[in-house]
Amino acid sequence: MQPALRLHHWLIFLVVNVAVSATASLLVVRTFIETVNRSTPPAAQTALASPTPAIPSPPATSQSAGALPPADLPAPTAAEPRAPASPANLPRVRISNIIYPGQRAREVVILANEGETVDLTGWTLSTSRGVTYTFGSVVFPNNSFINIYTTSGVDTPTSLFWNQLEAVWQVGDVATLKRGDEVIATYTVR
Repeated sequence: MQPALRLHHWLIFLVVNVAVSATASLLVVRTFIETVNRSTPPAAQTALASPTPAIPSPPATSQSAGALPPADLPAPTAAEPRAPASPANLPRVRISNIIYPGQRAREVVILANEGETVDLTGWTLSTSRGVTYTFGSVVFPNNSFINIYTTSGVDTPTSLFWNQLEAVWQVGDVATLKRGDEVIATYTVR
């Protein structure tokens, strides 16, 4: 009966160890994400600084597309200039960091999605010197990170490879993340 008792103790030990390890890991990841969110303003707030004041958007409603606006809001006309997208309407994707600039084998751009899931297909990430990465079919889940490596490799959902022969980033470069012509985020390489 002694060996069965030892096995029983080992099983209890392993189950408790797995539970404690998983809980600790989740707390560390959650704390890290909260720290990153508090220390850096959302890209939408910094990337859209505009010399002209934005026209406030009406509150979101459950109306379907193409429905008439409420009676107290004027319907836009073709001659009216459209207001730029408000920060509330932009995806909350930001360039979190660019590490090891000038070292092709180690360079990586870290993107953070602090909002809803975003389809990055066709988006671009470019340097101030004109080198551009265009995203393929990439879905960016909410509250997650994607690493874009300068070097060669095989893309995964969280790691994308630029396949460049030389380093892309230099200290002082400005990285620009765009959706079409719309600037979503900028970052100055330090």
